[in-house]
Amino acid sequence: MTSTFLGNLSQDLINLFENNDEYNVIIEIGEGTIKQSYKAHTIILRYRCPYLYNELKHIGCNDGDIKVINKPKVLVKVFDIIISLAYT
Repeated sequence: MTSTFLGNLSQDLINLFENNDEYNVIIEIGEGTIKQSYKAHTIILRYRCPYLYNELKHIGCNDGDIKVINKPKVLVKVFDIIISLAYT
């Protein structure tokens, strides 16, 4: 039963990230022609990625109550791994 629950929870978190439901953070990664935007959730970042959550503490919301984090020096390939680990 526990493994079923954890498997379902993990899949639910993946679906949350992939479907962009109820996001309140946009993370802009890279620069120039190699740039990617990720939609994320404060609550997930708070517990799964403390570094990004700390960044959010110093950023105000835009008109749509969305916080935007810009990380131009981070490689998209690297951040793909980081964000997927946060949501699994």
